[in-house]
Amino acid sequence: MQAKISPMSSVEATLTPHVGSIVERHAGLVIVAIIIGLAITLTGFLPRREWKAVNPDGTAIIEYDRWTGRFQRVTFTDKGNLLSDVYTAP
Repeated sequence: MQAKISPMSSVEATLTPHVGSIVERHAGLVIVAIIIGLAITLTGFLPRREWKAVNPDGTAIIEYDRWTGRFQRVTFTDKGNLLSDVYTAP
């Protein structure tokens, strides 16, 4: 006696084993995409640097790096060229 073969049995046989592997394969990519998306979004709410001009003409700037706690003083010439750059440790 032969088994009954329906047109859908071959489709089910080819699709069923691959469904689990597709989900497992793409789950890692989805998690990575979510982490990257969260990192990009959070950097908008948690800016890394704050800066403030320390003289009226704006040629000297103090920059504070929130993530490392370091200060940086930058002095520019009137033409915008870098004159001095000083880092200080926290």
